Amino acid sequence: MIQSLLEAFNHRIKLKLYIDHLTALCLERNPQVLAGLPSLPVNEEEEDEVSRERQLQSLTPEQLAEELERGEKGNLALQEYTDNLLQRISDLCPDVLEQVIQMLEEAA
Repeated sequence: MIQSLLEAFNHRIKLKLYIDHLTALCLERNPQVLAGLPSLPVNEEEEDEVSRERQLQSLTPEQLAEELERGEKGNLALQEYTDNLLQRISDLCPDVLEQVIQMLEEAA
């Protein structure tokens, strides 16, 4: 279960970096893309993976299950936010979406 929690933690970090990158592109090209988007879900301060693993090892199985559920809900909220942001970019600023697609292809 700890491995699943760490994977969810790493996924959350990647989503936040992706959102930060998309937001920066929007601010650079067309800040109106961001107008009207709901607030980004706020989570507790994120620590590094080693600290996170140490913290998780001290939890009971029930606490781990609760933490996994919380992490999955947080990731889902971030994914929904990302989807909404990408849709707005697609609608209002397709050239930025082209940049994002290029970036993803280069990273693969």
